[in-house]
Amino acid sequence: MAVAQPPRPVSTVAEVRPAPLAGRTELGRISIADTVVTKIAARAAAENPDAGAAVARVLGRAVPGAGQLGVRGTDLSALPKTSVQVDGSKAFVTVEIAVRWPASVPEVTGQVRHQVRDRVRELAGLEVDEVHIVVADLATDIIPPPRVRLRREPRMRLLNRPLAFILATALIAGSVVVIAEVIGFAVHRSPLLVHWSSWYHWAQKTGWDALVTRVWSAILIVIGVLLLALELKPRRATRLPLRSADDATDAALTRRSLAGMLRAAATGVDGISSATVKVRRRRARITAASAARGRPAASALTDPVTQALRDRLDRLDLRHPPRLKVHVVPRSR
Repeated sequence: MAVAQPPRPVSTVAEVRPAPLAGRTELGRISIADTVVTKIAARAAAENPDAGAAVARVLGRAVPGAGQLGVRGTDLSALPKTSVQVDGSKAFVTVEIAVRWPASVPEVTGQVRHQVRDRVRELAGLEVDEVHIVVADLATDIIPPPRVRLRREPRMRLLNRPLAFILATALIAGSVVVIAEVIGFAVHRSPLLVHWSSWYHWAQKTGWDALVTRVWSAILIVIGVLLLALELKPRRATRLPLRSADDATDAALTRRSLAGMLRAAATGVDGISSATVKVRRRRARITAASAARGRPAASALTDPVTQALRDRLDRLDLRHPPRLKVHVVPRSR
């Protein structure tokens, strides 16, 4: 008679194995597209209730009312602009976010950094070596559900962009003319659009010691020196770096966002009706309007406004905070 063997006990505890890292493994190679990791990082950053998508920009300027036109606007419920570069089992993440007022920017960026690194490691098996966070906007008028009404944008210098467009257009036009002339000379043995043959004969007859050659050489040298000086001139700092406890994280605050924070801090002082802020590389100039008339009343508000602004700068924890120049003016009417 056969005796039935008792069933072997089955362990109810599953063996927990770490998630395999992307890249080359002992069984092959695991490749994850940049777009997949980008979506993971963007959703991880959006898990923070105080961080979201910043307003869209055209030629470096924010677009007021972009949300009504179907373009991405400042919305703390939307996914922030994110880009990821994957190199084997490592990822480098760049996130552009907006921060809700009056949340602490260092705390929010730190939380976003940890959320992005943990989610990417957990869901994609990638080690995030660097997280570059840019605070591009400040949501100051958010009420549930989170929405924002954009303020009027300050003027910006756009000189480089039109010059680059003009230069690119000139190079394209010049290339078209050169190609047309080469084809025309090959077919007809004569100029097609530009009578360059006369210039060619003039250049053959004119030597380097001629007066016209020296004059044009001097003019071109002066133009070259001016262009070199303009390029070597320090550019305006558009982003102010924040202190970070992690060397792999690079967080920064745009001048526009800092101006919005300082404006909100100044108008939060009792007796201040409005304020204008201009943030430079090393200095921030704040002009606050008093709700009361008379210079004595306005002068009495200078110290409270300055203290509120300094407290706000201390909370931001900037690496190089700008110097404050505060001026309180009385109400005109």
